[in-house]
Amino acid sequence: MMHRNKILGIIACVLFLASPAFAQDATKISEIPIISGEYKMNNNKGLNPEIVKILSNAEKKYTQGIYNYPVTPGTEMWKKLTSQEQMLQVLQIPKKALSKMTTDELITTCFQYPLLGNLTAFNTLESGFDNYIFTFNGVAELLRRPDAVDEILKYYKQIDLADTGKTMFYEKNSFKIVFTEMLLGQDEILDSLAKNSEFISTVTTNLNQKLSDAENFASFHYNSSIFVLRKILERNSYLIPSKDLTNRTIKSFEEKEMSYSDYLDWLVAMSENLIEKLEDSHE
Repeated sequence: MMHRNKILGIIACVLFLASPAFAQDATKISEIPIISGEYKMNNNKGLNPEIVKILSNAEKKYTQGIYNYPVTPGTEMWKKLTSQEQMLQVLQIPKKALSKMTTDELITTCFQYPLLGNLTAFNTLESGFDNYIFTFNGVAELLRRPDAVDEILKYYKQIDLADTGKTMFYEKNSFKIVFTEMLLGQDEILDSLAKNSEFISTVTTNLNQKLSDAENFASFHYNSSIFVLRKILERNSYLIPSKDLTNRTIKSFEEKEMSYSDYLDWLVAMSENLIEKLEDSHE
C-alpha cells in the first residue's frame, strides 16, 4: 500500500501543479524564483506601465478584508511580465493592506497566494516553504504577528481532512493541510506549541488519518506532518533517525535503512509516547 502511495504521490504532484487552481501559464518549473534572504520590494521598477497602474489602483481601492491579487498567472497582464523578479513583484501585498488586515484575513490571503503550488516543485517541501517565506511579504508579516499562533491554530482545527483527501488531485483546498502544517512548524510558531499535548495530538491524529486513507493522500501531505512532528520531537530531546535527502533514504539509529512506512510508524509511535509523557507531567 505504501509503495502504491509513493506512486500516487508522484502523480499528485504533477497533477497538482498542472491543475486549473494553480495554472501558471508562462511560469515554468525551471523559472521558479529562488532567492536567498527575505525578498525586498522594488517599487515597481521596470514593470509595464499598465501593470503599475493596476497595482496602484488595487492599493488605493483596498479598505479591509482579504487582499485580492490584481495580476495573476493566466491573465493577459501576467504574460507581460518579463522576469522572475517581476512575477514576485506583482504578488507582494501593499503595505497599506498589510497594516489593515486582521491576522485571520492575512492567513487566507497567504493561502490564496497564486504561486503557492510551487512548493511541491522543490527537492523538499521545507526548502519550498523557505523560498515562499523569503519571496513573499505576506507570510513574512504573518510570522511576525503576535496573535499568529492562536489564529493559525484556529485555522488548522477548522480543516476538514476528509474533504481535503477527496479533492487532493484537483482542488486547491487539498493543499490547505500542507500549507497550515508548514506554518505551524516554523520556529516563530512552534516555540509556544512544542510541549502542548493537545496540539501534538491533533497533528498526530491527522497523520494517522492520512495514513488510513492512503489512496486519497500523497507524499507531500505526509511530509508536512513529518516536518512538524520531527521538530517537536527534537525540541523534546528525542533522537531522530537521520535522512539522506540525496538518495531519499532514512537511516535508523543503527544506521540501517528504514522504509518510508517504518519511518512514519516510528514517528507516530514516538509522538504518542511524547503526548503520554506530557499529559502525565501535568497530573
